[in-house]
Amino acid sequence: MSEQSDDAPGSLFDFAMIQTLESRAIELSNNFNTAVEHLQHQAQQMSVATLEAGGVYSASVRQLSNELQASTTQTVELISQCDELDKDLVQLGELAKQM
Repeated sequence: MSEQSDDAPGSLFDFAMIQTLESRAIELSNNFNTAVEHLQHQAQQMSVATLEAGGVYSASVRQLSNELQASTTQTVELISQCDELDKDLVQLGELAKQM
């Protein structure tokens, strides 16, 4: 039997094509790795942004709660002062009738 050379026309393996496929596979693998690294970086940035947003939200809710508490306290004080003023005005009306 005679052996066929690697680049002979009926050769079972076309080494140039295999090398081209191999280099293309390496290129695709590198592109895939780059894309995955980019996605990992983006996911990390999203995680940091989410934590920061959670902190801002928590601080905002805490501040809103404090402001509501202060507003409620001031409203109760105002109502109490209005009640006292109303009682004083009733007494003035009675004094005016006596004069």
